[in-house]
Amino acid sequence: MAVSTPALSLERISKHFGALKAVEQVSMQIQQGERRAVIGPNGAGKTTLFHVVSGVLPPTAGAIHVFGNDVTRLPTHRRIRLGMARTFQITNLFRRLTVEHNVYLALQGLTPTKWQMFRPQGSVKELVQQADRLLEEWNLEDRRHALVTELSYGEQRALEIMLAVCQKPKLLLLDEPTAGLSPAETATAAETIRRLPRDISMLLIEHDMDVVFDLCDTMTVMHLGEVLATGDPASVRGNPQVQEIYLGEAIEA
Repeated sequence: MAVSTPALSLERISKHFGALKAVEQVSMQIQQGERRAVIGPNGAGKTTLFHVVSGVLPPTAGAIHVFGNDVTRLPTHRRIRLGMARTFQITNLFRRLTVEHNVYLALQGLTPTKWQMFRPQGSVKELVQQADRLLEEWNLEDRRHALVTELSYGEQRALEIMLAVCQKPKLLLLDEPTAGLSPAETATAAETIRRLPRDISMLLIEHDMDVVFDLCDTMTVMHLGEVLATGDPASVRGNPQVQEIYLGEAIEA
C-alpha cells in the first residue's frame, strides 16, 4: 500500500539569534489531513518555529519539506504556491478597506487579473460571485460594507481565517486563532476551524487547551525551543513532564 507524502516535514530545524537558541533541533511530520497543535509556555519557540516554516525567517540549520518539496530556502510566496497559507497572532488585514474589498483582493490574487492594477473592483463577475458566496458562508454578509477597523476582534479573526482558506491551501498554519477573543467568540472561531475541509492539513499554535483538545488529532509540546513530547491529546495530557511544565493548570480536562 502506497504511503502518502507528508504535508509538512521538519528535519532538525534550529533558529538561533546570536547565543539565543529560540528553536533547537525540532523534527516533525504532519501527515496529509492531520490536525496538529503546537503548545508550550511563553518563550517555548512556537511562533519562531511558525515564522521559519512559513518563510518569514530563515532557519539556522535543518530542512523543511512541503508535500515532498524542499522549501528550506524558498521565500514565502513560493511556499504559498505549493499550497501553504497562514494566519498571524495579530490580524494581517487591509484595515482601511471594507470586508468585501479584502475578500475580493484575496480572490483576485489567485487569478491573472492581479496584475491589472487599474481595473475597477467588481469588474470580474466571477470574482464578485465568489466573494458573495464566501461572505454568505462565513456569516459576514451583513458586514460586507464595513471597514475592517469597524469589526469586532472576533469578526476580524473570522475574516482572516476565511481569506487564508479562500487561497485553497493544502496546508494551513494558524497562529493563536483564538487569542484575545471572548468565550463566545472563541466558541465561534473553534467551530469555524472545525468545519474546514478535512483534506486541509493543519498546524496551529493555541493556548486554549479546550480548543486544542477539541480540534486536534495530535499535539507537540515545546519547551525552551525543543520538542518535549508528541502524541494524541490523551497521552500528552497524562505526560508527567508536560504536567510539570504547566503546573497542572493549562492541561486540566
